[in-house]
Amino acid sequence: MLKILHELKKRIIDFLKNFENRFLESNVFNILKEKYQSLNIKRQKLIKYLLIVFIFILIVYIPISNLFSSIGSWMDFKQKYALSLDLLSFRDIRSSLFKDDKAGLKMKVENITKKYTEESVLVTNKNLSFPKAKSVQKVLFSFKLKHLNIKQAIRLGAELQTLPQARLAEIILSENKKYIKHYDVSYKLVAFISNSNANQAPIVKRDPISSRKRDKARTLDKKDKKPRKRKPLTK
Repeated sequence: MLKILHELKKRIIDFLKNFENRFLESNVFNILKEKYQSLNIKRQKLIKYLLIVFIFILIVYIPISNLFSSIGSWMDFKQKYALSLDLLSFRDIRSSLFKDDKAGLKMKVENITKKYTEESVLVTNKNLSFPKAKSVQKVLFSFKLKHLNIKQAIRLGAELQTLPQARLAEIILSENKKYIKHYDVSYKLVAFISNSNANQAPIVKRDPISSRKRDKARTLDKKDKKPRKRKPLTK
């Protein structure tokens, strides 16, 4: 490898020397030399400075252009990387958007309401028409909590709003006559549920103790059973 590089270096040097000799012996060089010598000293200095600046620009241009192109490529890569991360996070959100069915979402709403009241809250649900999407159904959840203050009502609404597949549709406050500065608050929550989750059959978990008892009873029945006597064949 070193020998190849050394030979390549020799060939480049020989090529430059031959080019220099040909240029110095050419008529163009002689004409330019005569014109240059016929100029005054100031113009000769100006031409020298311009040549030096031109050579310097040629030497510096290649690494600077590579540097700017690499910076541009890096900025483009960073932008595409940020966009890809946003797409991945959006895909994760989309994948977990309709993960709960109607019963699971209702249970989540009931668990949230338990933080604000000790009474049992009746959460009703009603299917709404949603013709734009066949794979998703629109459900309205309604419930009412009694004697809440303003802070509790707002906090409960904000917590319901954080559910990934539900949006708070309506809040109605009516003054509670029993407690001062407390209200009976009615909430309406619109949720979007995938039809695959809605039509999915519930998973029935088998009790291991009952299954063992059932297997044991089957084995005892087999032991208690006596073989049947065959009747003699009659001609």
